[in-house]
Amino acid sequence: MGGDMASKTPRQWIAKVSGRLPLRTVLTAPFVAQVVLATGLVGYLSYQNGQQAVNDLANQLMQQVGDRVDQHLDSRLELPQQLNQINLDQMQTNVLDLNNLQTMERPFWKQLQVFNLTYIGYANQKGDYIGVGYDRQNRVSFDIVDAAQPKQISIYLATPEGRRGKLIETESGYDFTLEAWYADLIHSKQPRWSQIYNWGAGYGDVISISAGTPVFNDRQQVLGVLAIDFSLTDLSAYIRQLKISPNARVFITEHSGNLVATSVSQPYHIVNQAGVRLAATSSSDPTIRAVAQALTEQFSSFKNIHDQQTLKLSVQSQTYFVQVTPWQDQYGLDWLIFVAVPESDFMGALLHNSLKKKGWLIAGCC
Repeated sequence: MGGDMASKTPRQWIAKVSGRLPLRTVLTAPFVAQVVLATGLVGYLSYQNGQQAVNDLANQLMQQVGDRVDQHLDSRLELPQQLNQINLDQMQTNVLDLNNLQTMERPFWKQLQVFNLTYIGYANQKGDYIGVGYDRQNRVSFDIVDAAQPKQISIYLATPEGRRGKLIETESGYDFTLEAWYADLIHSKQPRWSQIYNWGAGYGDVISISAGTPVFNDRQQVLGVLAIDFSLTDLSAYIRQLKISPNARVFITEHSGNLVATSVSQPYHIVNQAGVRLAATSSSDPTIRAVAQALTEQFSSFKNIHDQQTLKLSVQSQTYFVQVTPWQDQYGLDWLIFVAVPESDFMGALLHNSLKKKGWLIAGCC
């Protein structure tokens, strides 16, 4: 058979085959096969290139967002420590009189507004306390505790000149020595952050962290504590205004897994008028909760995350790109920054850009 086929000319062979198949099919089949093969190869390469483009775009976006949050933490959380040092220097040079806390009212009032602080104050071991912040009506007020009347806090409205004005409230039973900003720092030998804590005196739904600096006398005995609060609500507000992608999530946690701030919801819920912090795995936002659970399964605990990680996770039947970046400062903070973006957001962006380049999008559309 092979010999018979070999002895035939191409024309004879085609004539023989064409008797079995239509001649058009015989002539076009090889070309069709080549086109199909070429199309498949191009499609495969396009998919691979598209996938690589998605990966690159995701990594770039997550890195940029992570860097912005990192830089904000560096600058915003360094400021309270710097102001504490300035105030400590003024105490040591008697510009601020440690024996007359009223001399601190106007300087603290000015710093509160110029530097957009949450709260600033000083308390001593005698039982005296001066604090300046905003009340529920966003008015600046002075919180005063006099050692002669322990555990009684008096709240005065600040005058436009930054002086003590009208007395608006007096509350008994207030003990600042039990609050973290004081208790965590009074025995400290150097400036550092307090633990995250709830405010007292009717503000239990406010959760913050305090930059504290112990104040010593010439014999290195602790006299009191300078403290400036940083509100976690303010940090969440900053993250929320970042322009990322439609379904992205940014959140910050401690290594314990407890939320510090998020881009979509508060990192705590209110129980009996007091804020109760949430673990990321218990977040009210389903995406944050699912991402945190997936990461917990992968690392066993957030305590095991020590270096930047870039991951691809299956979350809620979607593929998510996730970047985790550790952040620390010299005053004891040790947090994790999470940026999570669904792959579908990037696919939509790539399609949009592709159509735009080809001129298939109407000007001003989308």
